[in-house]
Amino acid sequence: MGVEDKGGSIVAELRDRLGPPPPAVRVSSDPGANLTDASRAELQEWILKARAAGLSISGCVRRCGLTRATITNWEKHQPVFRERMRQAHAEFVEVAEEEVRRRGFEGFSPKDGVWSFSDKAAELVLRAEAPGKYGQRVEHNVSGLVQLAPAELAAARGGGDVLDSEAAEIVGELTGGDVDGPSPGAGAEPSDGKGLPDGVQGSR
Repeated sequence: MGVEDKGGSIVAELRDRLGPPPPAVRVSSDPGANLTDASRAELQEWILKARAAGLSISGCVRRCGLTRATITNWEKHQPVFRERMRQAHAEFVEVAEEEVRRRGFEGFSPKDGVWSFSDKAAELVLRAEAPGKYGQRVEHNVSGLVQLAPAELAAARGGGDVLDSEAAEIVGELTGGDVDGPSPGAGAEPSDGKGLPDGVQGSR
C-alpha cells in the first residue's frame, strides 16, 4: 500500500525508510581522532539519504554524533560530496513540492482519519505556478517609521512571502520542524583552523 492510499505524508514515509545512522568509527580510541575512511563513507551516504528525506544538517549531526563543522569540512575538501549534498537538497524540495500539491488537490488524511484538502496548500501551488496572477500584491504608501517582525523583515529583504500560520504548519508537518536550507557550502572555515577533513583535532 503506497503513501497515497494510506493518506500519510510522503516525507514521513521517507523518514521511516531511513533507519538509524551507522556508528562513527575513529582511527583510535581518542574521541578527537579522525574517522576511518570506511566509517566516513558510510556516514556520508546516510547523511545524503537523510538530506533527501528532509532532515536538516543539525538533525543529521545530532543523530550521527558529529559536529556541523565536520560536514562543512567534508564539503570544502570533497567537491563530489558537496555536489551530492546539493542534489540531495534539491530532491527533498521536489518531494516537498509534490506533497504540497497532493494536499491541495488530491487530499490527505490527518490524525483524525477524516480525508481533507488544504486550501492553503492549493494556494501555495498556484502562487508558485502563476505568481503574476496569484502572487501577493502589496501597495506601499507609508510615511514615518514602520516596525517589522523578524520574519517580515527577512521576507522583505529576500523578496519572498511571509508564511501565515496555516502555511507554516504545512511546512512544519512536512519537515517535522527539522529542516534548513542548502548545506553550509564550501566557503566556511573549519572550526579547528587546521583544515582537517573531519573537522576535529588529531592526525591520521
